[in-house]
Amino acid sequence: MNLMRVPKVFYGWWIVLTAFITMVLSIGSYFSFGVFFKELLKEFSLSRAELSAVQSIQGVLAILIIPLIGRWIDSYGPRRAMMIGMVLLGICFILLSRLNALWQLYIIYVFIAVGLVATGPLPISKVISCWFDRRRGMALSFAFLGTEFGGFLLVPLSNHLISQFGWRISYFILGLLIWVITLPALNWLMKDSPEEMGLQPDGEKQLVGIEGGTNPPPSALFSVTERSFSPSEAIRTINFWLFSFAFFLLGMGIVFLFSHMVPFLTDKGLTAKTAAFILSLLFGFSAVGKIGMGFISDKYDTRYTMILICLIISTGMLILWTMESSPRSTNGAKLGSSNSHSGQAPS
Repeated sequence: MNLMRVPKVFYGWWIVLTAFITMVLSIGSYFSFGVFFKELLKEFSLSRAELSAVQSIQGVLAILIIPLIGRWIDSYGPRRAMMIGMVLLGICFILLSRLNALWQLYIIYVFIAVGLVATGPLPISKVISCWFDRRRGMALSFAFLGTEFGGFLLVPLSNHLISQFGWRISYFILGLLIWVITLPALNWLMKDSPEEMGLQPDGEKQLVGIEGGTNPPPSALFSVTERSFSPSEAIRTINFWLFSFAFFLLGMGIVFLFSHMVPFLTDKGLTAKTAAFILSLLFGFSAVGKIGMGFISDKYDTRYTMILICLIISTGMLILWTMESSPRSTNGAKLGSSNSHSGQAPS
């Protein structure tokens, strides 16, 4: 009896799944900060400026260490960097459960910055770019959906844990979840390149020429030639600095939006549970936007995709800035900014 053979799934999609899981736990846990915000204010009698400064310090430090971690990733591979980063993040969240002073929070967030860079878009973009060529934009989109799903799941989960056990035990549980879920996935599934498994990007088969040589995959025959820059060459171009500055502003805007959304909404009279639910919805809408931007980035010029994304985010921010205290205005601002993380999808 002849049985129909089920085609094997290209292993690169297991890489995407592992990256997705990593983003869920690392970035998702980080964006739960807004749920803990007022708890920390009350516990340590802090001003909002003092507590918000933690995010500013973390953001600036992350930018400064990106070149160093990027070079380390080039030398030792994304997998090793991500495993070390997840171990570090787990330690930091467990230490947050033992927090006793503001200066300790600042120090812990210095190491959180290192962990986020080592587990975030930098190593994931590199490893997925090795595994995918033609479908790179879509693969990156699905991997970075972990950010939205992390916020969608962990923000209400953190709020529930705080209401049941308090903020200290909640931080401890998040630290354990980071270790228990991500470390086995990274250890068993993550591979730095398809060559480690005798594969080609996108699952293309090598073609053997008449003289026994190996031809490039079919996708390469029709792809646009990309020019590679060394780090020293890149930093001497104006485009590099414009691109870096634009993403700095975009990233900081997103961080402050998600960090202050729950305190902002509770100030408007909503309960913490409702505010956490609204923030999780923002992540949900952002996930839909990211999938759409993944399709668009594979078909159209990435520059125009990024312009569209920035316009959507700016519109949402302006609505939040001018909104009144009515929930209807809040919902409009939430919908306007729901594509905020779609900016990570194009490659």
